[in-house]
Amino acid sequence: FGNWYITVGYDINVMGKGKHITPHGFSIGTKNDVRAMQAVWFQKYKLLFINVHAPHNIDLITVLQEKCKEIEVYFRKLVGTVKVIDRVIMVGDFNDDHGMLIGKELNVFGKTIKIPITDLSKIPKSCCADSGYKFSGDYILDSNPVGSSYFGLPVGYNRSTDLYSDHDPVVLL
Repeated sequence: FGNWYITVGYDINVMGKGKHITPHGFSIGTKNDVRAMQAVWFQKYKLLFINVHAPHNIDLITVLQEKCKEIEVYFRKLVGTVKVIDRVIMVGDFNDDHGMLIGKELNVFGKTIKIPITDLSKIPKSCCADSGYKFSGDYILDSNPVGSSYFGLPVGYNRSTDLYSDHDPVVLL
């Protein structure tokens, strides 16, 4: 699996059938550090969901906005105009060791997405086991976080018994 594969899991009974927008092998990064990125369209909610495993040491804002322009080309071919998108959620391991996305906004698909938290000091240090969890970088960016009241580690999560990755999970409630 490594850096090449990521998965979007969802309940088809809740979300409806998702339409894979990005082609197999769609990636983000340079020749030295290439990682997977994917977008799934949920027509039922007019939601474009993007899953990212970003490489280290890139200009995240610029690169993510450029990759979203590429996704927009695929979206237009498969779905049509991006004007049908009501909401964009981008999640993933952004490998943001320097906090480049904290407090920043991305402009994608005619929407502004950001980490929906007002107290930026509460963004969890979720990365990574080998660094003693001293970095942030696992985020959920949302274009419409109305009603969201919490971004952080899952309530009741215990790293010593619940860890399934070298990263802690994050949730947006």
